[in-house]
Amino acid sequence: MSGKCSAGAALVISLVTCGCGPSPGVVAFNVSPPLICNAAPVTISWEVRGNAALQADPAPSGWNAQVASKDQRQVNVLNDTTFMIVALDANPAKGNSHASQSVRVAPTQNQAAQATCDASLKCTGSLQISAGSALRVKSVAQPSVKSGLQVQDHALCVTPPNGTRVCLNPKGSALLDAPANGTWAFDTTLSADESATLPSQLRLVFDFGC
Repeated sequence: MSGKCSAGAALVISLVTCGCGPSPGVVAFNVSPPLICNAAPVTISWEVRGNAALQADPAPSGWNAQVASKDQRQVNVLNDTTFMIVALDANPAKGNSHASQSVRVAPTQNQAAQATCDASLKCTGSLQISAGSALRVKSVAQPSVKSGLQVQDHALCVTPPNGTRVCLNPKGSALLDAPANGTWAFDTTLSADESATLPSQLRLVFDFGC
């Protein structure tokens, strides 16, 4: 009998199906807005391949970490809080087993804009604030400039988003009651004797409220 296969012989090919889909891990995670009034809501959205857990530090009262793999949740935040989504089935060594974002409850705080100065010694900068719609800047105070490690009082003007430019003297303050969300423009003009050390930042203290 010939060792060759006959024309009518069946050729059987075994196909091995590979279960090599995308590995478990975090696909997307977002917490918005990142700056809020006290007790204001934030929206958390996520997508995870595999099982998921949603953690909060500190955890709000009655917090439940068990979640679906893709969903969103709204929660009122009373304190600065860090939220984390964990892909429970993921290999931590691959780097996508978790993701985190923080939310801040707006305090009175320094706000700084990176400064750019031209030949006429006019220095400008802008600051982008991403906040909930209810958050407002009630007032601004203590204008200053930072050069190197030194911060000194300095006259400064500020323009709120879609607002009117307001100028402050050193150690001055101004009432605004303007929406916080958007781009804030800072500007000042240096004197001739300040030209040797140009500022790196233009700074104001913002008093937030709702």
